[in-house]
Amino acid sequence: MDSKSNVHFRKFTGSKEKILKNEFETKIIDKKKLFDRIEDYCDLKKLKIYNLNYLINLLYSPTCSSSLGLMMVIDIPDERGLGNIDLRFGDAMKCHFPLFDWLSPLPLEYMGLLYFIMWLGSLGICLGYKFKLSCILFIFPYWYIYLLDKSFWNNHSYLYGLISILFTFTCAHYSFSLDAYLNPSINNEPVPLWNYVIIRFQFFLLYFYAGMKKFDPDWIGGYSMTKLGLHWVFEPFRLVLNNDQIDFWIIHIFGFTFDLTVGFFFLFDKTRPIAIIFSTAFHLLNSCMFHIGQFPYVCLVTTPIFCNYDWPEQLLNHEKYPICMEKVTNKQKFVCFAMSIYIAVQLFLPYSHFLTQGYNNWTNGLYGYSWDMMVQNWNSDAIVIKVVDNESKKEFFIDPEAWVSNTRYSKHGDMLIQYAKCLKKNLNNPNVYTSKDVGVKSFDDISIYVDVWCSLNGRFQQRMFNPNQNLLTAKWNPFEKISWLMPLLTNYSSWRVNLKEIQKQVHGWSNHSEVLFVADFPGMHLENYIEMEFTNVTVTVLEGTITLEQGNNNNTLAKGDFAKINEGTFHKIYTISTVPSCYMYTYNNFSVDTKIDTNLNGTASLGSAILNEIFVENLSIRFEKLFNSFTRLRDCFYKLLFNVPIPIRNKGKR
Repeated sequence: MDSKSNVHFRKFTGSKEKILKNEFETKIIDKKKLFDRIEDYCDLKKLKIYNLNYLINLLYSPTCSSSLGLMMVIDIPDERGLGNIDLRFGDAMKCHFPLFDWLSPLPLEYMGLLYFIMWLGSLGICLGYKFKLSCILFIFPYWYIYLLDKSFWNNHSYLYGLISILFTFTCAHYSFSLDAYLNPSINNEPVPLWNYVIIRFQFFLLYFYAGMKKFDPDWIGGYSMTKLGLHWVFEPFRLVLNNDQIDFWIIHIFGFTFDLTVGFFFLFDKTRPIAIIFSTAFHLLNSCMFHIGQFPYVCLVTTPIFCNYDWPEQLLNHEKYPICMEKVTNKQKFVCFAMSIYIAVQLFLPYSHFLTQGYNNWTNGLYGYSWDMMVQNWNSDAIVIKVVDNESKKEFFIDPEAWVSNTRYSKHGDMLIQYAKCLKKNLNNPNVYTSKDVGVKSFDDISIYVDVWCSLNGRFQQRMFNPNQNLLTAKWNPFEKISWLMPLLTNYSSWRVNLKEIQKQVHGWSNHSEVLFVADFPGMHLENYIEMEFTNVTVTVLEGTITLEQGNNNNTLAKGDFAKINEGTFHKIYTISTVPSCYMYTYNNFSVDTKIDTNLNGTASLGSAILNEIFVENLSIRFEKLFNSFTRLRDCFYKLLFNVPIPIRNKGKR
């Protein structure tokens, strides 16, 4: 037997205890090797994150400053609303929805001045001129305008505000800036590594939490962004997939996977090129599909923040900066502590809705700070605002778009109460109405009711709030559930598959056939008016039992029954079953052609769509908004300097 065999033989001839010991040591070595590989791959040995002092030194280690920067100059005339400042703030009776009730807009000319200051700040940030001062000039007007109206909130506006705060404490102006050019002492000086770490964290969180929020069953099931696959940007995918498959696999499944993983791919050198390629394509597609201002481009230009901090210097063959162990100062400890608090708040806030339950409706929290982008798709069919004179019991109705810039308020209890208070104040303004106009003595003793019908992610249209609740006396607390919020009828969520098939069948009847699916609660009723342009209107019961009232005729309909409804008349549908009723309206709509094909087929039409989208529509809109911004600023300064009245455009003219 050779020596190799003897060794092999002796390995298994020792005592039982020795064998177990050898196996145990082998497992420890294997685990250590595995952990060593992870450390090497993630560069943890270099970071020595187990040593607090070393970690602080690492965060303060000098790094290249040349890949930090952000520009908001273009976004202010665009999505910040400078071009439409007269429409938003020009009417003193306009209803706003501030986060804090004590916040209110300034007179229009001073709002214009604030926008101008914010614009100067963004220009200074872009050029790197008086960088710290520019950040401050940008931050205060930005957050004031942001907090002034919750109905305009979105996630990327929130992101811009956070990044502007972070920029104030960084040294982003040490390279490629006017400050560096005018002050050679800071030109290309190294900046602390934490400048990069905190901004990388913020953008990583943007992606990762967006993916976490997409764990929602509606998103995974493909119900959040239906019909988006019709857009021309998905034309290449139609070679192998139909529109429904594009909606599910490309938009929902890939979108979920991308958001959840791309942040991790950005962190490592080996996977970063893949992340850059996919994120570039992702953001360019978003820029074509959605009107979300500069958000896709901001994400694109901040992609290099995930690259090695000295990538521009490597191109120029500049020196690298070593990590030096120095004594940790109290200031450094405080900065690291403050950064830890900021990170903890950002990790917690998107999941804090169990505390701020007053802002919840069928979904959690106000849209705009939770990174739940595109997860909820709201389709509102009707918003009824009813005012009742408590003395005479006379009723009249208000246009839900009166004195507001949008109707997002209708889906949030806190904003509905704010709107009701604003509405009562405006009704008591003699320049708007007199009580005689609507046949009541006064508007001092009134009640305001709202009946909001909407569909969430392809479900039945249903009422959202109790229509019998007077908003002027409704109780609301930011930390308590809204008692007058009606529950989402999740028991009928499984109907969405059938609703989609029924809709396809109805649309196949003619180019004008349409269908509307409705669900209602026991003991409640829907009052509806059928316009003359709607013909062949039929109601069919899908679940429960209803009573259809038309004039003096009452018909009781059970599941599977249907009845014709007359055009040009009111009718009421009462839910008389002990469970919610579900029914559908089918009708012909001759006011518009409901079968206009939004899909562009063929390479020629695709090419023309790209040119039209990018070089015609987008550029023309941006130039128009830029021109409007200069015009609005001119008007505001004329008012400030010469007391010249500011012309206010009509709401329909933008």
